[in-house]
Amino acid sequence: MDFHIKVILAIATCALSVGADITTYVPQLTLMPIQGSVTSTTFTLDKPQCIFGSRTNQVWLLVARSNVSVSITNAMLKPPSMYSSFPTQGYYHVPLGTEASYPCSNTADYIRVGDTVYCTDNTYCNAPLPDSGPYRVKFVVMNNNALVSSSLWSGLITLRTGKNPSTIDTWPGRRSGGMIVLTSILSLLMGILTLCLTAAFFVGCKGMSRKKGTKENSIIQADQNTKNYKTHYSSTIRHQPDPPSSPEPKIV
Repeated sequence: MDFHIKVILAIATCALSVGADITTYVPQLTLMPIQGSVTSTTFTLDKPQCIFGSRTNQVWLLVARSNVSVSITNAMLKPPSMYSSFPTQGYYHVPLGTEASYPCSNTADYIRVGDTVYCTDNTYCNAPLPDSGPYRVKFVVMNNNALVSSSLWSGLITLRTGKNPSTIDTWPGRRSGGMIVLTSILSLLMGILTLCLTAAFFVGCKGMSRKKGTKENSIIQADQNTKNYKTHYSSTIRHQPDPPSSPEPKIV
């Protein structure tokens, strides 16, 4: 849903700019759903439409520190300032082509400032911005280094600032009180559960050992009883001698 809203707003901005004059145009950070619209070294502007004529005048983007922008006059806009002068004077110009490069269109587009990592021309370079700013920008139209017209200044543009990994505090003391209490309770319960499982294990082993000993004793006792068993009549019956045989009769 957010994607469609941003696209509609971008198109509406372009539509409202139809017939607008550059002197009333305010540069805006893009509303298009692109990744990295503002980074630690770049920012992205909506590409202006329908504010320039179809002439061959040169369009420049003036990038300035916010505290310097208030003191920049029209006389300071010509000739264009080089990127190498930015550390000392606090502003520089980025070439953006001719006015004919910005026709009216129903398709939203953007300009990424600070996008050229390796500049082949150090004189006028769209190089990465050196710090988080804040900055202000404006579009300037020139003809042979003569100022033709310019837009209004944008609002403050502040870049993202990365945090040094060595300064990130990972100590638990930075956690909330509720998180610490919950962690302590879970740790205590885990310890109690571990003790219960350990005790149950030893009790089970001891019970199995007792059962095994009782079974072995029963087997030994049964074996002894089998060896000592005598029938009940074996002690009372005695061996009887065979009766004497009668003499054979004599024949006379």
